[in-house]
Amino acid sequence: MSSINSAHMLGSPEAQTPKEGKVFEIGQSAGKEYITGEELFYVIGLLLGDGCISAVPNKNCSTLHKRIVISSMDLDIIESFKEIVEENFGCDSKIRSMPNNHLFEYGTSKGIVYDFFAENTAFKTKFPDDLRYATRNERLAFLAGLLDTDGFASFTRTPEHVNKDGYAKKEREQFRMGFTNTRFIMELTDLLDKLGIKYGKVWINNHQSDFIKGVKVGKQMTRYTVPINAMSFAMNDGYFKCKRKQDKLVKYLHEMKSSYFEPHRLNAERVINAMV
Repeated sequence: MSSINSAHMLGSPEAQTPKEGKVFEIGQSAGKEYITGEELFYVIGLLLGDGCISAVPNKNCSTLHKRIVISSMDLDIIESFKEIVEENFGCDSKIRSMPNNHLFEYGTSKGIVYDFFAENTAFKTKFPDDLRYATRNERLAFLAGLLDTDGFASFTRTPEHVNKDGYAKKEREQFRMGFTNTRFIMELTDLLDKLGIKYGKVWINNHQSDFIKGVKVGKQMTRYTVPINAMSFAMNDGYFKCKRKQDKLVKYLHEMKSSYFEPHRLNAERVINAMV
């Protein structure tokens, strides 16, 4: 189904007429008014990262079956999405567990939910326009949603070797984090600039498949990556809501507390004290 046809159906009188009993009322259609609230920006970020928006016509093409779905290997992300969406839109769906690929999935066919995400992401092709007028906390929440899904935070080990001066450099852990959605690279770097978060040169990498409990999931693909400076991210109030990734960020900050490089040590202490 093309975006034009989907947009046409979305603009039909049926799509614009609010249904009785809706919890989320914004004018005649969800998403037509200015978005406010950190929670709504957060779930938009989640959907842009790992969600899907679909509108499939029925057999005689008279109506569209609208549906939004989000999946992740982190159950806490899906639970947060479910809680926020159901609280704001009044829908009620269950989280599905897919053991074969170690994922959790949440989806709903409620029209008001579909309209909200379709309108504000242009059918998942761009960041919401209202992000330009959002507060700093709303922008941080949106960034957290993106990184909780399509971002990464990982420790890699550098091999032990002898440098050119003859000094042995021991194996150590390096903390890396970044964002790998090629479509949104330019919009992401603009958002990071506005938040004052430093990032490195965009680079091409082969995104390796993930291993969960020794089982290979996903597939290898070439992506463009924005490497985000972890210390700058933390110092400018950046965060993950995903516990698995936030724990890695906190671990990195605690390791920096014992760093021989004084600026890193002092900055890490400052950020950790602010988290307490």
